[in-house]
Amino acid sequence: MPAFALAHLYAPQINEDVLTYIERIQATLDPFGGRFRVHGAEVEVKEGDWPGTVVIVEFPDLERAPGPGTTRRPTRRSLRCAPGTSRARR
Repeated sequence: MPAFALAHLYAPQINEDVLTYIERIQATLDPFGGRFRVHGAEVEVKEGDWPGTVVIVEFPDLERAPGPGTTRRPTRRSLRCAPGTSRARR
């Protein structure tokens, strides 16, 4: 069964650093079989506020998703957000 990671980007601003980040991020997901399902989509808010956008990454299963217990866990450095983006909440 697929596993998903969700990030809320509060105020993404596209600039040169962000474009470089976007070009390189897939390489950090490849060892885990990860792929973007939603990236930079416009959010339709039904109730309350939702500033920014959302990113959803799919992994083949929970065992191959990066996180506690995996042997090939990416470092925070390899997944850090580029300037102009917001960090995902934990």
